Amino acid sequence: MFQTALIESLETAPLIVDGVMFLTTSYNHVYAIDAVTGQEYWHYKHNMGPVTVYCCGPNNRGVAASDGMLYMGTLDAKLVALNAKTRQGSLGDRNCRS
Repeated sequence: MFQTALIESLETAPLIVDGVMFLTTSYNHVYAIDAVTGQEYWHYKHNMGPVTVYCCGPNNRGVAASDGMLYMGTLDAKLVALNAKTRQGSLGDRNCRS
């Protein structure tokens, strides 16, 4: 059984790639877990800026996957790119504000 580190709502559908389930939680946490056993491979926590304003709670919209990378838009308007196997960031946090 898998348990997140947060007591908040989970409002996104998990994404499964090659037997690994990627979950996102409130406050821009990402978990990689074994889709069969529930074993946690890694956990990423985005460090948000000191002032973050959101309209409808601290929920995000999940991750997208492409070519071994995961992409997540954050509550503080950044784009995070993570290696799906290692959790390492490759681009750093990019500001998404126009």
